[in-house]
Amino acid sequence: MAIVGKICLVGSFDALSAEIVTAPDLLSNNLISVVVAHPSNQIDERLALVNLRQITDSHDVTLLVADDRDIIDQVGADGIEISWDRACYQELRSLWNDDLNIGCRVGLSRHAAMEAAEAGADYVHFTSDVVDDLQVDADMISLITWWSEIFEVPAMASCTGTKVQLIKLIDAGADFISLDLSAVNLLSDVSVQVAVSSS
Repeated sequence: MAIVGKICLVGSFDALSAEIVTAPDLLSNNLISVVVAHPSNQIDERLALVNLRQITDSHDVTLLVADDRDIIDQVGADGIEISWDRACYQELRSLWNDDLNIGCRVGLSRHAAMEAAEAGADYVHFTSDVVDDLQVDADMISLITWWSEIFEVPAMASCTGTKVQLIKLIDAGADFISLDLSAVNLLSDVSVQVAVSSS
């Protein structure tokens, strides 16, 4: 099970900044390669993101901003993640060409994922807001298995925060696993399993 570099940590600007500033070793285990920061409507939002940018830079971790195009240039983020919308995607791509990464959230829609990939998205992100639902977990694994067998565009899959699902998604061929900041403790369990498997 190869997990190194496959984890995408997701959270609000201020929560991610606070967590990583107080625990910088979180990015030192080589599991996390991408951070997606969501706007949090805090007054010091820009400062939080600047702090986050400095830390991700020092660990060679890609920093993406979710949806807020206005703040990207201000803090030097590596790109943006948006909900798939053809017009929005084309507008952003015309602004940035290939200078910045543009990822697209597509829910559990195969059609939306194919549209985003054909338009040139750097990755598609299969997501679900449902937690601890066996059918949704099974649907996600089925999607990732299907995608990895047919398409070359990288696929990210959201994990509900269980170790079993995370491992199944990796085995199914997910290029990246998005993990909410609230479930970050899961990584310590997985790190131990990886270490044992590699020994």
